[in-house]
Amino acid sequence: YLSGGVYLGGNSAAANLLEDYEEGTWLVEMFDASTGGNKSASNATGYYTKIGRMVHITFSKYNLSNAGMTGANPIWISLPFTPTGETVAGSINIRQFSFPSTVEYLVPQPATGVGRFVIQMVRSGNTSTEVTWTNISNLTTDIGSLSMTYMA
Repeated sequence: YLSGGVYLGGNSAAANLLEDYEEGTWLVEMFDASTGGNKSASNATGYYTKIGRMVHITFSKYNLSNAGMTGANPIWISLPFTPTGETVAGSINIRQFSFPSTVEYLVPQPATGVGRFVIQMVRSGNTSTEVTWTNISNLTTDIGSLSMTYMA
């Protein structure tokens, strides 16, 4: 451990100082509103690595529960750190959800200033809508896993 961080690169310029590295877990919770709303009984353990402002997360969740959730609302998923809204990269693998046939791919979309994100369904023509609680088709065999990198 070095007090104040460690310099990377060829000099001690402030831009080369790495002063924040962290690994850990967080409780992945799911809601039906960006501000909280109803909380699903579905939880998972998520894993993260934070290097400076860049946060990389992974988690898997089986058998989602939509009991007590507002079906037409997006599925909001908690994050370990509040995103800044800058560029995000991620991959999502979901099975046993009901999506319209026009959906081409899914992307995670962190909400700026809120410690949560939604999953966007991108359709042909590049239009998108959020995955909602009504997209869950089978509560006993649904599987979702996510890997995402975002800026905090």
